[in-house]
Amino acid sequence: MRKFLAAFICFTTLLATPLAAQQDDPLCEDLWFARNLIHDRAGYCFSSPLGQAQFDNSDCTTRNATLAPAQAAQVARIRQSESQYSCNLDTNRTWLTYPDELEPYRRMADVPVRDFGATGCIGYRGPVLTLRNGASHAAAAIGQLRPGASITFAHWPLNGWSYVSIYPQGYAPDGPADWGWVAIGEGMPPCDSYAG
Repeated sequence: MRKFLAAFICFTTLLATPLAAQQDDPLCEDLWFARNLIHDRAGYCFSSPLGQAQFDNSDCTTRNATLAPAQAAQVARIRQSESQYSCNLDTNRTWLTYPDELEPYRRMADVPVRDFGATGCIGYRGPVLTLRNGASHAAAAIGQLRPGASITFAHWPLNGWSYVSIYPQGYAPDGPADWGWVAIGEGMPPCDSYAG
């Protein structure tokens, strides 16, 4: 199981290495989706085929959505990452390459934003921690991080919280079993080993 998680971390790190990004690069799609999910929540009306396919325009209110300062700063940072990574997503298409990986973002009160690399904790040895749908103790509890699980960190931290993918019994080829925000504290948590 450890070899599989280490291979997954290495693979996602290679995918996220900022060389010449392609139009359907998973990181570019991830950044595009997170940025536009923030706009969707602010009432933005999408005009591109991809935007209309991914977000429901039935409740949109404007083509010039006003974002709260925190969301505006997050969008600016995402745009900077998209520029740094040379993202050039074709928004005339109507599909994303890995939609199942992005679907959990919709359930989050705080939108997770993918980073350029990934780090893994194999065999978590800390206390049971609550997974939440946002980066706050006031956010809804949606699961638990339990000892023995493997964790992937591949998103920007927010207010001391980490958005994580959880593999309860170690890495599983069909993907993580849970996602959410968790307050782990500074640095990496205690683990049997680390990858990435």
